[in-house]
Amino acid sequence: MVNSPHELGIHGTVDMYRCGGCRCEACTAAFMRSVPHGTLSGSRHHGCTCERCVAARRSYGRAHACTIQSLGQVAAEPSAAPPPRPEWSVEQIRDALRNYHDKHGALPRRASSEGLPRGTWGAAQKWLRGRGLTFRGLLGMAAWREHTAAKFEWSIDVIHAAARAFSARHQRWPTSKDGAMPELGGRTWGRANGWLRGQGLTLATLASAMGRAQGRE
Repeated sequence: MVNSPHELGIHGTVDMYRCGGCRCEACTAAFMRSVPHGTLSGSRHHGCTCERCVAARRSYGRAHACTIQSLGQVAAEPSAAPPPRPEWSVEQIRDALRNYHDKHGALPRRASSEGLPRGTWGAAQKWLRGRGLTFRGLLGMAAWREHTAAKFEWSIDVIHAAARAFSARHQRWPTSKDGAMPELGGRTWGRANGWLRGQGLTLATLASAMGRAQGRE
């Protein structure tokens, strides 16, 4: 079994300094060469008491105290209050909804805030659902399912005609986020766009595709 340097009495080694407790000039010099002086490790883990290691430990202590103090100040400061939620009434939303529907002939899009004194139509819709109400219910309109034509066949011509009618009413081309339309048998533009994808088209490419087809006739 190999004995350690301090058991063998070998001076000039770190082991003799640490484990053997020898403080002779040779052992002390060996220990001092192994210490990363001027660092917290030199002071804490190596037990060095030179001026550089002591200064490093004091510097760390001051920095740590400042960090704890700043964290305490941040915790003590009140967090920013969340933005106030819009305050609505059913009557307020009903009046704004009627004005919007009379102007556009359709229900508002969720991201829009047109006609509302505050908030978006999506937020207003969510607020109404929490009270068991819907946009269509406020307007006295039945659910779309009751107006969905049972006998309806999708075709590119039907969707294109409906898109042109939509464009004439709203001065823009429909998107998959728009609601249902009578010309689509009460079905939504999202469903129309899904059917078009099965044909290798989208609502965005429908107009140009129809234009090319008519040019070939």
